This record gives sequence, C-alpha cells and structure tokens, in this order.
Amino acid sequence: VDVFEAVRAASAGEQPLACVLCDESQFFTPAQAEQLFMVTVDLNIPVICYGLRADFQQNLFEGSQWLLAWADKIEEIKTVCWCGKGARCNARIDEKGRIIRAGKQVMVGANESYISLCRRHFREGKTYPDMQTKSDLPKRHMAEK
Repeated sequence: VDVFEAVRAASAGEQPLACVLCDESQFFTPAQAEQLFMVTVDLNIPVICYGLRADFQQNLFEGSQWLLAWADKIEEIKTVCWCGKGARCNARIDEKGRIIRAGKQVMVGANESYISLCRRHFREGKTYPDMQTKSDLPKRHMAEK
C-alpha cells in the first residue's frame, strides 16, 4: 500500500485530513515509514503513530526502526510490570506463563501470549512472583484462552 498516495487521495476531498493516526506501526515497511514522513513534509499533515519499539527478543521492528529515525517527537506510553516498576520489555509467554525466547518475530492473533515486564524480570524470566501455572497470572496481565 502506498501510504502517501492513500493519504493524498483521502485529503483531496471537501474536508482535508487534519491528522493521520496509525496503529500497529511496527509492521510498516521502511518504504511506508518514509511515505508517512513525506506526508508531514509534502502534505503538511501531522502523523501520529502507535506501536511497539521492540519484539519479544528485544530486537527493533523494522517499521519502528525507521519511524524512530525520522520522528520529530517521540512519546512513550508507559506501562507497568507486575512488580510496579516501568515495563520496557514485551515478553512472549507459553500456556504456563514461561517466557519464550526464540521463534518468529510476528505471531498473528496471539495477544494473550504477551505481557509487559521490567528489564530485571524479563532477564530473569520471572513473569509473576512464585508463579507455577498460567492460572496464577492475574487477569490484568493475560486473558484466559
């Protein structure tokens, strides 16, 4: 999808776009990230992107990499680890709540397989204190399957 052309076409009507909002921006290609940048430059339309910075292995998503490089302003939406500290890591977990450290970068439709952890608990693999099974996880951290 040519994002620039889609935005230009949508803004050409009677009511031009005031802003472009993008969710799940980590999945943009580098070309799409550049097209969003050009929307701000050539069309003078603000673009706000929401998405993850890094995957469950703490590797940058390709779309995030380029959006971070070209962003005029970056704001982090804060989330909290179960211990109360700021969560900076996205952990992929199995059905028993154990951290999975290998696998494909993207797992479609698996929202229940991720939790946010602080760096210490991500490194230690501790998804909840004294957790034995998935049922021990508070529902605010993971939806039941």
